[in-house]
Formats: sequence, C-alpha cells, structure tokens
Amino acid sequence: MIFPEQMTFEQWGEVGERFGEAARRFSWAVGDWLVHGQTTFKGRISAEAFEEAARNTGLDKQTVLKIATVCRRIPINERIEGLSFEHHQAIATLLPKPESRKSWLGFVDKGKSVPSLKLLRLSISCFPDAPRVITSKEYDARNRKTGSDNYLI
Repeated sequence: MIFPEQMTFEQWGEVGERFGEAARRFSWAVGDWLVHGQTTFKGRISAEAFEEAARNTGLDKQTVLKIATVCRRIPINERIEGLSFEHHQAIATLLPKPESRKSWLGFVDKGKSVPSLKLLRLSISCFPDAPRVITSKEYDARNRKTGSDNYLI
C-alpha cells in the first residue's frame, strides 16, 4: 500500500483507526456471510463451499470453519458490543451448551472490566456452569505442574 507523502500525522492516525475498525469487523462479516449461506442455501453449502470461501477470503479452510462456528453459536442479537471476536470465540468453543454461553456472555457484559483472553479461557475451564473470574489464589491452588516440575525424575 502506498501513502501520500504529504499525509499529516492526524491523517495517518485516522487511517490506522479505519484499519482497526475493519479488522475488528472482518471475522464477524465473514462468519455471518457463511452462516447466511448455510441458512439460505441449505444443501448447497458443502465442504467445497468452505474451500471456495477460504479462497475468496484468503483465509485457510480451518479458520473459515472456526469463524463460521462462532457466528453460528453466538447470533448477532447475543453478541456483546466492544467484546473482541476472540473473547466471543473462547466462549463459543469452550462452552457446548447454549445456556452456558448466554450465562458467560451476560457475566462478561456486566463486569467492570473485560478479563484477558487467557484469564477468560482459564475461568471458563474452571467454572463452566458458574461464570466468574478465577482469583490468583485459586489459580495458585490448582497445583498444576509445569515446566521442569512436570518431568519424571
């Protein structure tokens, strides 16, 4: 991409903001497009269609399938404005039951701050049916062996 040499710092910043907005909307747009195709053209959206979608978007087939799964599991009216696609993806993929997904989405929406993606995933895995963020004390108490402590001696 080539930018004009006379671009001001403010203009440069505005372009970055537009890129950010496009990036935040991209996965939702692709996923909703795929879900619409599956709903509208039942029986015609096959594995070949996902391969075609991958070619059209420049994404690999696995990514296209993951994006479609998130959009299918969390419909537009249940999505939380301002929550990243990746946060929605964690909720959609880690929670198989729709009631649990709605419960976690409501919990995150009402929270004072959004937990990091890593903390959200960990909290969901520890408390799938009772949404809450794991505390540092609970985290430490898990007694998980990692690194050199995990090797048999």
